[in-house]
Amino acid sequence: MGHGLGVMVASFILCGVNPGALPASQSIDAWQDADATKLSGLIEESGSNQRDARSETLVTRAVRIVPACEENDPALTEPVNALCPEAVILCQKTPEPDVMYWIFTGPPGVAEPGRFQWERTGQRCMRETETRSPDLPAFTVEDFRRLPLPEGRVRVQPPGGQTLVNISTNVFALAKPVTLPTTLLGFPVSVRARPVEYRWAFGDGGRLATSDPGHPYPDMTTTHVYRSAGRRRLVLTTVYEGEYSVSGGPWLPVEGQAMVVSPVVEIDVLEASSHLVADLLT
Repeated sequence: MGHGLGVMVASFILCGVNPGALPASQSIDAWQDADATKLSGLIEESGSNQRDARSETLVTRAVRIVPACEENDPALTEPVNALCPEAVILCQKTPEPDVMYWIFTGPPGVAEPGRFQWERTGQRCMRETETRSPDLPAFTVEDFRRLPLPEGRVRVQPPGGQTLVNISTNVFALAKPVTLPTTLLGFPVSVRARPVEYRWAFGDGGRLATSDPGHPYPDMTTTHVYRSAGRRRLVLTTVYEGEYSVSGGPWLPVEGQAMVVSPVVEIDVLEASSHLVADLLT
């Protein structure tokens, strides 16, 4: 593999999906059952190159990708922009012997960031050819949060909306990674979103945050014990992380996370009582 310099700088106007343009007829059930195909259709129908209805200001960002070498840090007075052995060694165990690249992002609205305005937002093993796209729109976390990411579907055991005091109530989430196509100023963009955390609020003050989506009985790994009777409102928030690729280019991390709240599930917590029964055999 040739080890020429792989440096890329780009600044683009970014446009996200306008959530107000999504069909108002979409019901909660439809969203819960949505798969990647349905979500992709909603994005395409919405017109992802439209101006964000909540803001009259379009956002620009600059992205720089350089080999992962200290002398290439844009904060230096004179970055060398060269390849170093460390960048090669870090990626020796990848399927192809790639090079480790650092990804730097400039602040919103700054076309040519100064040396102290660059922020390192990620790193990735890539082939040198992957860093040579002529231009790269930066996909921001605000764009990511505007995508119609699917809600985690909530399952509760025992089923039927009832459980008992002082027993383990099993909860688990059905959520899976999705790939969503969209566009930025005519450039095709693929966004991969994956659930990384599940935040449960059980309605009695109890909370649980875990990377485990939970499992059906008998593999109960996410449970809660209610200590008093009453109606409780169970809420799940699914946290997504993502990465994006422009025009078939390298997969770059989205800086930040998106959170999707599922519809509330109401549970009646009941107290079990015991009664003496006459022995009919005596």
